[in-house]
Amino acid sequence: MLAVLLVRSIGIPSAVEGGSRTLGLELDEEVAEDFSSIAKAMFTAFRCLMGDCETQFGQPLVKLLALAYGFWFQIGYMASTLFVTFGLFNLIMAIYIENTMSVAKEEEEKSRGKRERESIRVAHLTKKLLLRFYSAHRTYEQYQVLGDADQVSVKELLSTKVKSFDVDDTAEISKELFYIVLQDHEVQRLMDQLDIPPDRAHLFDILDADGSGGLHVTELVQGLLSIRGQVRKSDTTASLLAVRSLQTHFRQFERASHEHQHCVLQYLERMAGTIRTNNSCLF
Repeated sequence: MLAVLLVRSIGIPSAVEGGSRTLGLELDEEVAEDFSSIAKAMFTAFRCLMGDCETQFGQPLVKLLALAYGFWFQIGYMASTLFVTFGLFNLIMAIYIENTMSVAKEEEEKSRGKRERESIRVAHLTKKLLLRFYSAHRTYEQYQVLGDADQVSVKELLSTKVKSFDVDDTAEISKELFYIVLQDHEVQRLMDQLDIPPDRAHLFDILDADGSGGLHVTELVQGLLSIRGQVRKSDTTASLLAVRSLQTHFRQFERASHEHQHCVLQYLERMAGTIRTNNSCLF
């Protein structure tokens, strides 16, 4: 629209040689050349709206047209610039931003739904795995009472079906029973679906953090959920911080042990009657 208006008002050549005349005003040929066709006028209008409003010889095009057409050109130039720059461009930008925000919101909702479905899936698989371990534990205890625990097979251990409300939180799964149940193909499949690392030869030692030789139900569930998936940076950082905390406690324990040892030596020497006791030691 601006290009058509500029061509009709500025770019129409006159019969005057060496120049262009519009509405009785003479302009340089180089100025009129920028508005001699629709294509050139569109490109010139685009350059002016983007800030590069000069002729091919570096003269300010807006200034030359303002001198030639005066007040009316100035009003038209300011109105068109405000409309395109602050109106049309901002409207286009707002549409892009609105679409981007809408897509981001949809992706966030999809991601939230995916996380919720993943949590439900993990909880369902963990429940199945826990029930198989507890079923084997209950059957194994029955065979121990009968004295046939050494001859029991994996299939017989997992033959008993239990419900989730039957699980005893105080039940303790031994290392021997753990590795017997680990031979079951269904247990292996459930662990694969939980993204538990395939190297499971030392899995019991990893889960038995306190070294008690048995795994309680809570300890088993928390351990399996902790080791699933990829190793994260937070896991390494947490281990490092735990080791540093243990180092601090060991240093404090070492200092306290030295102080108590010194006091015990003083007490023994006092009993022998060799020296007097230091006031810092309480007997």
